Amino acid sequence: MRDMLKRIIIVIFILLVLTAISGFFYMQKHPF
Repeated sequence: MRDMLKRIIIVIFILLVLTAISGFFYMQKHPF
């Protein structure tokens, strides 16, 4: 149970990091 929760937290963290990185590059390419 605890290992499953840890795995879910890791997956969510990775998704957040990828979203932040892709958003950062998108802002770099398309400034306001």
